[in-house]
Amino acid sequence: MVPTDKVSRRETRARAEDSRRAIAAMVEVGDVFMVRKPAGEDLDHPFWLMKAVKALHTLEDDVECDGVHYLQGEEVLVGCFLEWADKEEGVYTVDPQQHLVNFFTVLRRRVDVVEAAAPRRGGCPTITLAAGEADTCFAIANAG
Repeated sequence: MVPTDKVSRRETRARAEDSRRAIAAMVEVGDVFMVRKPAGEDLDHPFWLMKAVKALHTLEDDVECDGVHYLQGEEVLVGCFLEWADKEEGVYTVDPQQHLVNFFTVLRRRVDVVEAAAPRRGGCPTITLAAGEADTCFAIANAG
């Protein structure tokens, strides 16, 4: 028989996974969403913001992206990272390269933006967060 504390931990993990899947499933193409950074990455900014390019879907084949091997059957989103351009104003530039992220890393489905500007010649588009959104993202990321 499996000890009760192991069953409880397993059930807790399953509920957390279902919750993350539900959040990721609500991300629509064009949304700015928040993703947890792996442990040991830049903890001054413990999350990534991404602009969704493809909604949650199941991989039909194994895929290699950013040095990570994703297996057929994994549930992922595709998005472009937002690079912090102006901390004071909450302005980010949109990196045009697309990346995969697992559904369970999604912390928040929609981050409010007030402005999305087209790129200047040779540049990347920018996105400005709504007032207080950066603080909210930091609070969510630091909550665990």
